[in-house]
Amino acid sequence: MQQSAAGTKGVNGTSVGRRRFLATTASISAGSIVGLSSVGTVRASGNELWSFQTDDLVTGSPTVVDGTVYVGSSDHNVYAVDTTSGEEVWSFETGDTVWSSPNVVDGRVYVGSGDHNVYALEAATGEEVWSFETGDSVGSSPSVFDGVVYVTSQDGNAYAMDSTTGDEDWSFETDSWFSDAPVVVDETVFVASNDHTLYALDTTTGDENWSFELESGIPSTPTVVGETVYFGFFDHVYAADVTAGEELWSFQIDGPLDSSPTVADGTVYVGSTDANVYALDASDGAKVWSFETGRWVYSSPTVADGTVFIGSHDRHVYALDATDGAEVWSFETGGQVDSSPTVADGVLYVGSRDGNVYALDAGVSGSSECSRVAQGSLGHHDEWASVAATAETETDSDGSDESTPSGDDTDDGETAGSDRDGNGVTDDSEPDDGLPGFGIGSAFAGLGGAAYMMRRRFNNDSE
Repeated sequence: MQQSAAGTKGVNGTSVGRRRFLATTASISAGSIVGLSSVGTVRASGNELWSFQTDDLVTGSPTVVDGTVYVGSSDHNVYAVDTTSGEEVWSFETGDTVWSSPNVVDGRVYVGSGDHNVYALEAATGEEVWSFETGDSVGSSPSVFDGVVYVTSQDGNAYAMDSTTGDEDWSFETDSWFSDAPVVVDETVFVASNDHTLYALDTTTGDENWSFELESGIPSTPTVVGETVYFGFFDHVYAADVTAGEELWSFQIDGPLDSSPTVADGTVYVGSTDANVYALDASDGAKVWSFETGRWVYSSPTVADGTVFIGSHDRHVYALDATDGAEVWSFETGGQVDSSPTVADGVLYVGSRDGNVYALDAGVSGSSECSRVAQGSLGHHDEWASVAATAETETDSDGSDESTPSGDDTDDGETAGSDRDGNGVTDDSEPDDGLPGFGIGSAFAGLGGAAYMMRRRFNNDSE
């Protein structure tokens, strides 16, 4: 690993041993001071606070709740790590790769594994509460709301199960496998299948309300703001009406999408395999700006204090000005960055295919405030955990959250032929309007798999 142009590595620029704390270097170069975020303060940016080393790739996204980072690794484990010291609190071993991003609600950690199971663990100890076995790998991340866990599996089913017991409530079968996570908004579950279709299902029965189908491609995990659902579909970003699935607009990109969009302050942010990060006007899909990284972007962005944070296969994590896309800082890890960052109290947490979870000074004073994190997707922080536990939230239609609780390359050290599924192949909501919206019930969890894109990426990483 090398020191990046703007960010500063830990002691001697390297990680020091498995799961060991790395202190921040005492000296901070003048180049690390980048100025003022929209509501943040002038701070050093992109500096490593600590790193935690696992035994394999970390491509899932961290969740940060009650001073603990929860994250999975390809070494089959789910880890809980102290946010202050970077030391391990506990680990739980599953039977296969953990690409799923944990969802932490009401003292429990819900996570999927390549061993076909969904696990519920005690957040404090890592002790298993229950497990639910599906017919294939669970690379997607669970969504938890109102006592129900929603998850998809590569067996072609979307499942709803009781969060207390793990008993199945219903399942919905498609003609192909799932790899993306479900999105739960009010009384609708949005799920994207490899049969080239985005489905809207009833949360209670699992019955199909509508579907959005194209001739080819796999939809990315969507995000919902107001009465619009945003998602990627092969080389397009789409906006559709949540009530009927009718297309509102689309924007074509030069490469397939594996990144899931997020929305903040009326702008849609998404990465692409054409190596760019895009900002689009949420109302009509017009391009606002784009930023070119050095390689494919599978990571999904998050937004905090007017700054967009995202990872790239060029091994960097980038902080970009949300207004014009200008680079604020970058930090180089030792591997490609598929993981989607989460910002909590001014600290950015992200995984890398070098096997580490990093805590970086984000250069802002706030936390992730975009629709992705506000809905509990691809990692989240305390505010979402409170919302999901109390089943009550209020969120502006521009994608900002106002929660109110009631009560690789082979030189990266990866094994050729590995993949995410572990198979060895490469306006505030109106509560009575009857419409799904970005309001009560807003919840969804991480991207996790995207197995088609993972096969493509692992087959092509050596190019």
